[in-house]
Amino acid sequence: MSNSSSFPSFVESVQPFVVDLVQLASCEDRPKIRTRIDTLLQVWEEDAYFSKGYVDKLRERAVPIATGAAGAPFVDRVISTSQIRYEKEQPYLMPASHGDSSTPYYDLPAGNLMPHIMPNRSIPIRIDDVRALQFAAGPADDNLVVALKDFMSAVGKLDNHIMDVHDDE
Repeated sequence: MSNSSSFPSFVESVQPFVVDLVQLASCEDRPKIRTRIDTLLQVWEEDAYFSKGYVDKLRERAVPIATGAAGAPFVDRVISTSQIRYEKEQPYLMPASHGDSSTPYYDLPAGNLMPHIMPNRSIPIRIDDVRALQFAAGPADDNLVVALKDFMSAVGKLDNHIMDVHDDE
């Protein structure tokens, strides 16, 4: 069993951020996430990664917003900035290029390689030809906007299955 005495400098350096991370993770009142946070805090307490007093402080901060938690001001600030609504929906605009034209090929987004990839071709890609893709800047095509909105709504509905932190074997 490892504990904080095995790596005290890491625990001390990460400790100031853990409170905000736990609070941010529990800002939505979702039972599965709350259960996972409680399990994680229990593991930290049992294995002595953090002191009991610090874990109790984390448990207080992990209380969902609906109950009027002690850490509500931080959570309210996070929620208020993420839920900004515009009165008029802004149009989706296409950029003029995909990447910076002065960037070397290995730092460009991977999509810039697509025009150079040809099936069953034995000749390597000439790195001098790999440049940032140029687009017609302006409003995006309606089909592209619909596909993007569908994708973003699907991502919002995902319920990630995070592995158990502590396996009882």
